[in-house]
Amino acid sequence: MATVEEWLERRRRIATDGQADVQTDDPLNPGTVSGQAIREELTETFGEGGGVSEVTSAQISDATDVGRDVLTAEDAATARSAIGAGTSDLTIGTTASTAKAGNYQPTVAQVQGLQAIIDDLTARIEALETPEA
Repeated sequence: MATVEEWLERRRRIATDGQADVQTDDPLNPGTVSGQAIREELTETFGEGGGVSEVTSAQISDATDVGRDVLTAEDAATARSAIGAGTSDLTIGTTASTAKAGNYQPTVAQVQGLQAIIDDLTARIEALETPEA
């Protein structure tokens, strides 16, 4: 027994190939079927096909309201707004409740333990540069 998809594909192939008569094992439609009859059946069921069809966001049955809003957004800003992007009230700053700027560069004093590492490396370099007597 063929699946619906297999049945439709076979019917499409027959209609496209223009085969005059095709033996079918379709239990719902046994016997010989003409390619023209299948072509007419497909046209009646699916329309002429081959062209562009308009699908509106409202016709997408499993689309969420947010998805429909993104699909129908007039511009990128509206689409971002639909998904809640760029709507934060976070401000740039240096406190626990603010965000650091993207170009923020901390000072040595602001990085815990960094000064000790620099001092240690400086001492090692000086030791290499100073020959023992």
